[in-house]
Amino acid sequence: MKSRLNVSSIQLMLPPYDTFPELSSDDILLRQILPEDINNIVEISFYNAKAAASPEGALEMLNKINNDYNDGRTVHWGIVDNQTNIIVGNCGYYRGFKNHTGELGCVLKSEIRAPDSKDLLSILIPSIDKLEVTGRNKKSSFDIL
Repeated sequence: MKSRLNVSSIQLMLPPYDTFPELSSDDILLRQILPEDINNIVEISFYNAKAAASPEGALEMLNKINNDYNDGRTVHWGIVDNQTNIIVGNCGYYRGFKNHTGELGCVLKSEIRAPDSKDLLSILIPSIDKLEVTGRNKKSSFDIL
């Protein structure tokens, strides 16, 4: 399931940030996706609406996403389930659309979307308001964004 929400009235501090922000709640951690995560995220790796077909393709997409981050066009997190410490999805804010707009996007692994599994979105959405920044920068998550 890929969810999109057009954002036009939110003022965000654009990346890159001094420290890549990690946001956490009791159930999830949003953190930067690293090259060592690649084998775990192939099925949820997309760039310009194209899916990765292999770990090499996913790594190439991750490199493009990281370049977009460094150019101030996106911030992209892996969604980590705190109980398993496994990335179960990704989400982020993506710019570069008409009229200087962007979108919030979320892609979840197929097992998370299964009807009999825990509904991560029911955790993610209420958790947004409770997210706390970890690391050196202790500002609120919305102060960073």
